[in-house]
Amino acid sequence: SPATVKGYAISLDPTFKNTSIEPLTGSDATFVLPAKPGTYTVYLKYFSTTGESSQTFSQTVSAPPRAMTRSMAGA
Repeated sequence: SPATVKGYAISLDPTFKNTSIEPLTGSDATFVLPAKPGTYTVYLKYFSTTGESSQTFSQTVSAPPRAMTRSMAGA
């Protein structure tokens, strides 16, 4: 139940190495993908107010290339 959820951990690493528990302040978990285009698997788990973790959820996502800006000086 949402009332017993303390926070979440989200990572590209399925072991959650170097990942901290973020407070759950709404219904969205925010995560910024690396700037490099590609396909990534994002892993998420929830933590209860008693410190127990949920199962690990995962989702594979594709990050498109970012737009490039070029200087047109002298054009």
